[in-house]
Amino acid sequence: MARLTIGLFAFLLLLVAVLPIFGLNLVLFMNPRLEPFEAHSATLYLFVNRSAAFASIAFFALNYLRHKRPLSSVSPLLVFSNSCLIFGPIYIVLAPEFSWGQLAPLPLLVGLSLFFFRQNQNESKKIFVDHW
Repeated sequence: MARLTIGLFAFLLLLVAVLPIFGLNLVLFMNPRLEPFEAHSATLYLFVNRSAAFASIAFFALNYLRHKRPLSSVSPLLVFSNSCLIFGPIYIVLAPEFSWGQLAPLPLLVGLSLFFFRQNQNESKKIFVDHW
């Protein structure tokens, strides 16, 4: 029963994260409803963060079901920054007021993702030193 609950929770979070890309917004707070997604430049960063956070949580929930644990404490940061790299450009392109200047933070996110990747690799190697 616990695995089913975690699986359904992960599916629901992934659904909430991805639906705005297809023009729908699943709102679960107070009055749960499915409504059309309207991208506004003023609130776009909120949807990017929401989708990235929910996709990251779903990723770790699915890994939990596969009995895979993160090897380092940097792993959640790496997954979240990668999720931002996926959802950020998609939402920016979907915004009604697209400008190339909105893509300016992407090199910073790429740099952060590379940094977190290296840190994750280094920590993973340290964990198992002298383990056997």
